[in-house]
Amino acid sequence: MICPYCNTQNRDDRETCYYCNKDLSLLRLIVNKAKHHYNLAVEHAQRNRYYEAITELRNSLDLDKNLLNARVLLGTIYAKQNKFDAAAREWEKALALNLQCQKAHNYIARARKAKASLPVIRWVKVSVGALAASFAIILVLLFYLLRPNPAEVLLENALTDYDNNFYGSALEKIHTFTKHHATSALAPIATSLAQSIWREIDGEKAKILNRMYSGKYWDALEMCKNLNGFHPDAQTVLFLNHIRKEAKFSIKKTIEDHLTEFGEEESNFETLKTEIENLSRYFPADKAADAFRDRLIALKEQGNIKELRILKNKLAQILSGEKPQEVLATLEEFNRQHPEFASKTGVTAKIRSLREARLSNQIEQILGYIEAGRLNQAQKAMAKLSHADFDGFPQEAKRWKKLKSILAKHLADYEKKRVAEFLTRIEAALKSRNVEEVLSLTARQGSYTFSPQQRTRLDAIIHQARARNAILTYNWIATHNLPDITQTISQDDARRILGAIPILKRDLPPETYRKVSDDLLFYACVSYASLGKSDKAREIFESFSREFPHSPYLRLAGMVLGD
Repeated sequence: MICPYCNTQNRDDRETCYYCNKDLSLLRLIVNKAKHHYNLAVEHAQRNRYYEAITELRNSLDLDKNLLNARVLLGTIYAKQNKFDAAAREWEKALALNLQCQKAHNYIARARKAKASLPVIRWVKVSVGALAASFAIILVLLFYLLRPNPAEVLLENALTDYDNNFYGSALEKIHTFTKHHATSALAPIATSLAQSIWREIDGEKAKILNRMYSGKYWDALEMCKNLNGFHPDAQTVLFLNHIRKEAKFSIKKTIEDHLTEFGEEESNFETLKTEIENLSRYFPADKAADAFRDRLIALKEQGNIKELRILKNKLAQILSGEKPQEVLATLEEFNRQHPEFASKTGVTAKIRSLREARLSNQIEQILGYIEAGRLNQAQKAMAKLSHADFDGFPQEAKRWKKLKSILAKHLADYEKKRVAEFLTRIEAALKSRNVEEVLSLTARQGSYTFSPQQRTRLDAIIHQARARNAILTYNWIATHNLPDITQTISQDDARRILGAIPILKRDLPPETYRKVSDDLLFYACVSYASLGKSDKAREIFESFSREFPHSPYLRLAGMVLGD
């Protein structure tokens, strides 16, 4: 910080000046206040609140025009707002503060003043010849140096009021300072402090007016309350009283309009009630809030009577329905929408009665399906019910559990009968050597539930059927004349043979398959050759040669491949 008496740069924590030893405690408070505004500006700038940041930076520079960082940040914010001329001016001021030559210039000027004052000092020393006169002069100088400076005391009291949020008192002290100490070295500081206070007050007044113009009267009243907490000047107090008066008039007009709408269209009761309570809270001496509250209660009671009449008519219309299911669904929705009215008019009991009747009818319907042998329909109807449906109905729940046991027994008996009929049919087909029917029936086995014994029995039947089918397939392959097969086999027969070979490998008895393996390799080789797949045919032939080198069919296979 720079001493206002001698312009010497001092540390911010100094109580006295390095050079002139003047008291700097008041200046230190001002510098700290300036830094506080600067820190607030940094926070606003980081959140892109540039208007608030500029306001705080101006407050800071009003208090300490030599705060370099504030100049730099203000210029940066102007640049972000595309105000480049203003930014350049602030940065030039910052550079001026930081140039060493400027400080040297100040020192040279001070040295010249000191040199110019030496003849005067010598003349004083020569003129003062007596010790008593010198002593008297010293006493006078000490008196002026040590006595409290009225300007400093007044400005320090103003700053204290500012720190304690007594803006009006601070402005009065600054006015007194300006009036009686206009030539003081602290006058620029007093002016900066007054400008900072007025800027804060004017900023809050502008925000209040903005809220008023936007119709946000409650926000404006709250901001008036906050600004009043700073104990502003008398003119600002008059402004706040005027705003309160205007806001109260507008709020009362709004409540009056809402009460009129409430009587005609039943607007939101809770919103209107809150507005009336806020009116009473902000203006406790105004009896209009009590009158508004009485009118609102009366309108609410009238609305309740009208609503009850409407609900009773609606309930009577619902109960007059002829279809119980539709009546029950409508009553349940009515109960959800108007629970309090429903509980008072027996709607809940009626819903319970209808639910119980519905459950009883569903149980009787399922029982009828079972007795008629329509088990599928009974099972579907049973699936629509759950334990939750029977909460609060113990008798019907007991009947439902018993019915579930009955249905399960009938389903088990029915399934047992179906499985027995299925096994009988498949065994008859196997006995009549109708292998195709056996295989067709076994393809549908997934729709049946078998016991372990029945599964073993079915697997044996399937095994026999597949073995017989494999033998028939092999017999069909063997009907081709071996010597002529290389010329007579068609592509359809070739595909059929290749498709049948894996089935023969799976279903033929092991001993039988070993006996005919060389036959099957020969037929596979010839079939691939007939289909034009020579690479696959040669691969089969090589395997054939390794496994059956002495087979009589090996030579024929070689002929097919041209070997």
